Amino acid sequence: MNLKDIIRQIFNLNFSLSVGIPIIIFYVLSHFNMVLLGTILAGSWALAAIVFQYTKDHKINIFAIIVALFSIIGLFGTIVFHNPTFYLESPILMDLVLGCIFLGSLFLEKPLIQVFAEYEMKDSFSQELRIHPKYVSAWRILTAG
Repeated sequence: MNLKDIIRQIFNLNFSLSVGIPIIIFYVLSHFNMVLLGTILAGSWALAAIVFQYTKDHKINIFAIIVALFSIIGLFGTIVFHNPTFYLESPILMDLVLGCIFLGSLFLEKPLIQVFAEYEMKDSFSQELRIHPKYVSAWRILTAG
């Protein structure tokens, strides 16, 4: 693997467009006390990224789905509780739920983090590597951590 491939994996354009841009949108608008608008635009960007990638590649963008879920929960909480700071607090609840889901996935054949990694980096893991006991063990340890 050369340096160009390593840089491409670190600065994944898909991840930047799906996660980086919505975060920037939200924080710029929240800096100007427009939290609700920031929430709506960040969620809209994530939903657009999901639709765009699905229509282009027929592939589901997992990162954008997670960002969209955060935005929907934040928007729902902001509207229901009439408190825009709920958007800032909702990641705590979302992290708790996601943590329980990922920890619960230890009881499945493959932990969710392994499913996500193999989905995103399909060609990076050979079939021979995937069946090795230490490979499976490493994903379980990572999930538990």
